[in-house]
Amino acid sequence: MVTNMPGSKLLGPISGLVGIPVYFVEHERDKVQKKTFTKWINQHLMKVRKHVNDLYEDLRDGHNLISLLEVLSGDTLPREKGRMRFHRLQNVQIALDYLKRRQVKLVNIRNDDITDGNPKLTLGLIWTIILHFQVSLVLLDCMFLVRFLQTRTWSSFSSPCHVNLCSQMAI
Repeated sequence: MVTNMPGSKLLGPISGLVGIPVYFVEHERDKVQKKTFTKWINQHLMKVRKHVNDLYEDLRDGHNLISLLEVLSGDTLPREKGRMRFHRLQNVQIALDYLKRRQVKLVNIRNDDITDGNPKLTLGLIWTIILHFQVSLVLLDCMFLVRFLQTRTWSSFSSPCHVNLCSQMAI
């Protein structure tokens, strides 16, 4: 029988298994998210020759966070050059303020949470950035495609494939 860690809850039967600790499931999920988000960040940071090894550590001073936002947005953001806690907090705050100006909703994420390397809130922040910048780009591409297709006449689509695509999109 699996014992329960202090403060954790046990799940009920899952696929015939009883007593899988919630903390284990949450820990595995967090590990996967950390790895996935780190790869996503590095895909973008490679454009400015930067790299994140440890998501929770390497965002703490705010520099990589600011660089990520600059790459994603094309904007240039100010940053503090010092290494003291005040400078790190200020850099993270610059990033958070920028996101708020872009109407990105940040729920209960403060600069000290990221500066202190809080895993849950760091993952939450990166997920929010992914949703805003990556998913919104996909939606814009889809909207552009729909508008483009709406400007075409039916006669310009000669193949059955085009007609099928348009009917599936309800245009």
